[in-house]
Amino acid sequence: MLSPPSLGPRLLVLSALLAGVLSDCGPPPVIRNGVPHKNIEGASFPPGSTVIYKCLGNFFNVYGKVDVVTCLPDSKWSHIEQFCVGSCMSPPRSAFAQVKKGQRKDYYIANTTVAYICRQGYDTIPEITPVITCRENYTWTEIPAFCKGKSCGDPGKPEHGDAVILTNLLYLAKVNFTCEDGYTLNGSPTTQCQWKKDHVEWSQKPPECQRLIEKPTEDGTNTTGQAVPPSGGSATNNTGRLCPAITLENGRIIKATDLRLGDEITLGCNEGYRIIGQKTLRCSLIDSKVVWNRDLPLCQRIPCFPPPDIANGEHTGRGFHEFDHGTAITYTCNPTFSLIGSPTITCSTAADGINGEWRPAAPECKVVSCRRPSIENGGLTTTFRPTYEYNNIIMYVCERGYTLVGSDSSKCGADNVWHPPPPKCLKGIFTTVGPGHGNTTSNTAGPGTGGGGGAGGGGYTLDPGIGSTHSPETKPPKDDTAPNHSSGVIIGSVVAVILGICLIAAGWKYRSCFIKGKADPSSCNAESYRAVATHTEIGLEPKAS
Repeated sequence: MLSPPSLGPRLLVLSALLAGVLSDCGPPPVIRNGVPHKNIEGASFPPGSTVIYKCLGNFFNVYGKVDVVTCLPDSKWSHIEQFCVGSCMSPPRSAFAQVKKGQRKDYYIANTTVAYICRQGYDTIPEITPVITCRENYTWTEIPAFCKGKSCGDPGKPEHGDAVILTNLLYLAKVNFTCEDGYTLNGSPTTQCQWKKDHVEWSQKPPECQRLIEKPTEDGTNTTGQAVPPSGGSATNNTGRLCPAITLENGRIIKATDLRLGDEITLGCNEGYRIIGQKTLRCSLIDSKVVWNRDLPLCQRIPCFPPPDIANGEHTGRGFHEFDHGTAITYTCNPTFSLIGSPTITCSTAADGINGEWRPAAPECKVVSCRRPSIENGGLTTTFRPTYEYNNIIMYVCERGYTLVGSDSSKCGADNVWHPPPPKCLKGIFTTVGPGHGNTTSNTAGPGTGGGGGAGGGGYTLDPGIGSTHSPETKPPKDDTAPNHSSGVIIGSVVAVILGICLIAAGWKYRSCFIKGKADPSSCNAESYRAVATHTEIGLEPKAS
């Protein structure tokens, strides 16, 4: 047995070991929107340990606060303040503008502004401020349309031809050229407003429209562009000679007899494209060559004007100038506004088959607020809110002993009204009577409900003792066929059998309750004799006498 003095050193060692085990700060503090630089799962933190934090994406240590904690000798972590502050993403790009020099930063806290300048080819609109702001929810306001393309002016047009202006005459706009019937286009069929050195100008000059000359043949007929044979010679026999096969990009041949000399073909464009130029070509002899009498037309993607702007909202087309067939634009609303209509519109072919139009119509951004309704003898099963937004749906339910008449749900409409309107909860239960078995209805009024003109009127049985949340059918289908006596007999027989079964069951219950004076009066009330058939089209409710 150890003596007391020998225990002292051992106890000191044991206490030192226990102190070493217990001296741990535990998990480090939680930093909002920040995490430790290294994985600390399962790690221990004795005094002197440090943990360094980093901010998550779109959050930054904006104010240079301490981002390190240390485990102190008393096994507690040193104090650290929350330092990860939210930031907007990098400013959005624009087709017509760029961020002004010196405005880019590593982060953009709420209410930070960024200025833009116009790109080359655009002029600044003085009355519009070229600034965007980082909102409180860390999204940017939209880039204002403060730039307008420089104008190239009139592109001109060929003699015996025309210029087809697709959108406008500003920077990056395109113009196509066409020739009148009987003329062929010699040169570029299109031109574009482009930037050159320090100004904008058209990339191509208008082409020439050359007349196709009809020359007489030996047999006296005229062939467009046919060459006259040398004096004393004979006309070359061109019978059976073919024009080159045609391949029209984004188009096709709609009508053709053949590709032989003198034949004609009609060209058309694929869906979403329009034809620029003449669509009918004739196989002709020009300069002793069998060729088509004019250049192929172009199939150009059908353009749309820029999508309409909407109040209190923005769309994904801002900053772009060309919108072709099939382009989809999506609208969003500013905070607190609801989008009414389709959020996406698409550039589609207009009725004329030449121009484009946006379908469906652009939506609206409105503040929609429907107040929470209340119904007498009923309530809502939907989560409580004082007001609801556009397209929110609420559900109704009646108290026990009441029937819900109307729709059991409503949707908040753009007019701040519930559609359909809230239902009513009427006392009693309504049971429809066989709409498939003739036009007869029953209207049995329960105690305290009045006569047949009460809530149970119109072909329903009213039972005030049972609750319901189902809407009754208000108009049984009209039977336009002649009376069927045999079916009436069958139905009457079925009803009689069901009534008989119900009466036997009620009698048996009555006998079990009162025979030999052992009845429990509380178990033999009038409610015990009510029998309701389970057949979905027939409701039977014999009343206690």
